[in-house]
Amino acid sequence: MKMNIKQQYLLRLLGLEKKGALTDFEAFALKGNLDFRKASAVADMLVWYSKEAGIPKLAKVTRKRVMDAAEDVKTAFDMLDMLECGCVSPFDKVYPNGFFSLLDIKHHVIHPPYLFCKGNVDLLLKIRLSMVVSQAFSENDESLTEGIIQGLKDIGALPLIPVTNFMCRKLVRHCMNCGIIPVLLLPGGLDGFLLDADNPYADILCDVMEADGLLVTVNPPGVKQSKPVVIKTLLHVAGFSPNVITYYTLSEGQSDTMFESAIANKMQVFVPDNLVSSGTCLSQNPVSKRKDVVYLKQGFKICGLLR
Repeated sequence: MKMNIKQQYLLRLLGLEKKGALTDFEAFALKGNLDFRKASAVADMLVWYSKEAGIPKLAKVTRKRVMDAAEDVKTAFDMLDMLECGCVSPFDKVYPNGFFSLLDIKHHVIHPPYLFCKGNVDLLLKIRLSMVVSQAFSENDESLTEGIIQGLKDIGALPLIPVTNFMCRKLVRHCMNCGIIPVLLLPGGLDGFLLDADNPYADILCDVMEADGLLVTVNPPGVKQSKPVVIKTLLHVAGFSPNVITYYTLSEGQSDTMFESAIANKMQVFVPDNLVSSGTCLSQNPVSKRKDVVYLKQGFKICGLLR
């Protein structure tokens, strides 16, 4: 039986890409019982379950296992409908190319995930820079932040801002004041889309949506991201853009891990110059400047350096 690219993709997700590895999953999911998007979501969730259980790969996908996962997926897709969200697959034209070559910190290939989105998905094509920053970034240099955002505006590019801390609110305000609509990445999954009293970022999400912006999460529906959130977020943002601005205060060693993850994915990393010289960046020790990092000075317009 000759498989098309979508069938091959599903089997690759499951670690069953070897020739002749046809399973009950293929018979169940690819012959009309589920449409392709729901079948793919089943595959994504099965892989996630197997990793959480410490299973390196699924040697056999049984019909019962698919059915159990399908129930969870059905609930998740009901949530997508309720939130008026959709999903962007690796076969859609707006899907970011960076996800096709994404590596984890051990240089293992990560299969292209589905992107669960709410809003203007065409904005995915305009992302040129990801901003994974803490409060110290802006407090140390307001003019640097303003210069970066103005530089993006000059070239018609958009930033991706992960909603990982309250600093994102300040970045979003900067962008909106300059006439830029940012794309917000929600690491917590679809629960982060809920605009209720329990969501501390509800006001920012509403502002972005009212401006015809975009909210996106990489996690499958119903799956919340585990800690450390910042490092996993940086791994995800690598798929959206080849450039990242970052400064984050983490425990000993984690800052370096975050940077190494970015370098593994051939991202161009930018860091405020004054934070490094004061010894507050990269494992919180005084450091000499790294050759694989670009250091930005006050008020610098970043547009000339973006890949």
